[in-house]
Amino acid sequence: MHPSIVYNYYKSIDNIRVRRTINYLRQNSPPLLDVGCGSKEISKAVNALSTDIDRRKRPDIVASICHLPLRDGCFETVCAFEVIEHVEEDELALRELRRVSRDKVVLSVPNAERYNIPLFPVKRRGFMSSDHKREYTIKEILQLASKVKLRRVRLKGIGYCIPISFPSCRIGVKIFPLFFPRFATYIYIECTKTMS
Repeated sequence: MHPSIVYNYYKSIDNIRVRRTINYLRQNSPPLLDVGCGSKEISKAVNALSTDIDRRKRPDIVASICHLPLRDGCFETVCAFEVIEHVEEDELALRELRRVSRDKVVLSVPNAERYNIPLFPVKRRGFMSSDHKREYTIKEILQLASKVKLRRVRLKGIGYCIPISFPSCRIGVKIFPLFFPRFATYIYIECTKTMS
């Protein structure tokens, strides 16, 4: 398969993920914190305070997701999109997100099973990005959230992993994961804090 087809497919899925994330976060009450903000596309669109470990990205606060220099419960909603799979201590990272949130934590992670479908049967994690420490199944991310005392409110998939991209697939790319999140490219989870 030609690399440009694969690239265009993932670019399309990522655009869907960003648009949906922005639309969702606009419905949340401020203040918002975007941890691991990257390009700051989401932070700017929803007027969130941004943090990132890479100062070249020009975040509002330069900090690691595992050590946020913020007081407890200072943000209504704390989010981290495509971040915790990059750190060694994912449990510590999620505990930090929970700590600085008043109630809500929203995150997305790459789905470790995104290639494990009949149309494209490749062994799990066989194509994991080299900069990822791990990728998650739905069960694994829910177990991690539960371990740090976060309760799932919403879970959905974004982007069905068909290794072909052309306009007629766009509806399937948006709809299929709502019914079959196991086959999605990304797992999107919204949580609230449970009692300590």
